[in-house]
Amino acid sequence: MLRLSVPAEDSLRAIAAEIALKVAEYVGTRADPQSLTATLEELATSVRSGGKDVIYEFRQLEGELLIEARCEGRTAQARRQIPA
Repeated sequence: MLRLSVPAEDSLRAIAAEIALKVAEYVGTRADPQSLTATLEELATSVRSGGKDVIYEFRQLEGELLIEARCEGRTAQARRQIPA
């Protein structure tokens, strides 16, 4: 599992997308960078609260890459299949 805290400022969200892409590649899933960036942004939008940091967790779970975003008690998830 990898946990990443991303400050609310827009300039640092791009780094989260780059790290997510590297994690996806590491666990064996081929992720389109634009699609993965959009997924992270959707997750952040659904949990973000004011200027608070969004915490992402990336983990491999039962043949999938699970991406979870949390902020101020809100949680959202996305899953990506890992090819066998």
